[in-house]
Amino acid sequence: MAADSLLAAGGVAAANDDEEITLWTGTYSWQGMAHEVGLALLATIALLLAGSQVFADKASRQVAWSVVGLTWFVLVCVLLVRKLAVRYEITNQRLIHKRGIFRRSVNRIEAIDIDDVGVEQNLLERILGAGQVWIRSSDQSHPRMRMGGIASVHRVSELIDETRRRERLRRGVYVETI
Repeated sequence: MAADSLLAAGGVAAANDDEEITLWTGTYSWQGMAHEVGLALLATIALLLAGSQVFADKASRQVAWSVVGLTWFVLVCVLLVRKLAVRYEITNQRLIHKRGIFRRSVNRIEAIDIDDVGVEQNLLERILGAGQVWIRSSDQSHPRMRMGGIASVHRVSELIDETRRRERLRRGVYVETI
């Protein structure tokens, strides 16, 4: 059964209370770089339009094409590094954020420690449905955490919030006692 349908069907609450079930895993999405991709696209169009007017000689056009190629190469490299370096996992009991390629750091926040979940998006991210999830928690080592480059950001933030609510109900922890 898929994790989304498991949560929607109430399967998380019906599972063994101590069993940890992965609800969602993700990595950095290209939509998280929408701003950078948009700027690179505008720069590419500007260079190509200006190139036909301004760069009359062959050497100038080659420089313009090289700048365009280098720009897109750098963007693809940055995306690949972010995809390899960032991992997210939401279980029915906690949120796990892994960072790094050569040196890995793993941050875990218990679901009952999550106090608030927010979403931040720029205009292009709103159009693409991507963005950042901000988490405020009572966790001492990571009271604030940012999950960047999340595709379907509203679905993921709702999943975190619903997981927090279910885990608090399961453990008998209410907002007033925190």
